[in-house]
Amino acid sequence: MYPEKEKNEMNPAILHDIADRLERLAPSHRDPHRYFEEKSELVAEIRRLALGAKSLHTSEAANDNQPMRRTA
Repeated sequence: MYPEKEKNEMNPAILHDIADRLERLAPSHRDPHRYFEEKSELVAEIRRLALGAKSLHTSEAANDNQPMRRTA
C-alpha cells in the first residue's frame, strides 16, 4: 500500500495513517463485508511493518557481530 517504502522501514507517517484508518473503522449496514476487509488489510499492514522491523533489527544485530573486512 505504501510503494515508496519498499524496505518495510518504520515510518511514523505510516503508523499514523494506520491509526487514523483504525479509528474510523466501523461496521456499515450498506456494505457489511467492507468492515472485515478493511480490518484484515490493517492487520496485514501492521504485521508487515512488524516483520520489517524484526528483520531490520536482526540484520543490524548480525552486522554488529561481524568483524570489519579489509578491502584491498
